[in-house]
Amino acid sequence: MLKQLLVGAVALILSTLPAYSAPPDLNEAPVGGLLARKEALPFSIREVKDGTLYFSGDGRELKTPFYDLEVLGQMAAEDDGVPPYYLLSASPCKDCGDRRLVYLVRADGQVQSRFVYPGSVRDRGTHQLLLESRGFFGKCLSSKGDVFVVFQKEKVDRRHGLRQSVLVAEIGKDQIYEKLVTSSHPRIRDVTARVKQKACQEIKGYSRVTIPFDFPTKEDPSKI
Repeated sequence: MLKQLLVGAVALILSTLPAYSAPPDLNEAPVGGLLARKEALPFSIREVKDGTLYFSGDGRELKTPFYDLEVLGQMAAEDDGVPPYYLLSASPCKDCGDRRLVYLVRADGQVQSRFVYPGSVRDRGTHQLLLESRGFFGKCLSSKGDVFVVFQKEKVDRRHGLRQSVLVAEIGKDQIYEKLVTSSHPRIRDVTARVKQKACQEIKGYSRVTIPFDFPTKEDPSKI
């Protein structure tokens, strides 16, 4: 359970994130519980302002409860007609300081997950390394579509050293599939080779400290 909380292996559904708003005359109809147009949805971001993504073309927008929102990139679902997913960098609260998270959000707001931001986390008092990770997105793994993958070394308890694992998040039609691989996992050199081929992108991580480091709980995942 601790590993899932520390590195975001199991994403927390953001129930506070509302669906996108759209003008009432767009000839929309409910499909499988979601709103979808008869033709493919043109979700091209025109502007990001005050926690809201504004899309080009028809006035669509996606309002979020996030602060200091930035778009890291876009991921495409394998199923036709499914809106794209966006990787977002944001703070979950106004006074969180540098405690940013990575959010994976579908453009219509119906599906979302969040993850610990790549980089390193150290204990402010002891300077002990608690987490070190690198994050990538795109076609980063063989025989797969777009994925979000994190190579990480983490301290899962106070008695042992860092343990290695790989988090893989794949996007589906109506949900995000996540898997934490602790053995026979993908090799980071294969992923960085795909970065050089421009099929995959790396998210620039950042270093931060926590004060004091209390292993996070579901009630306060922003501690890291």
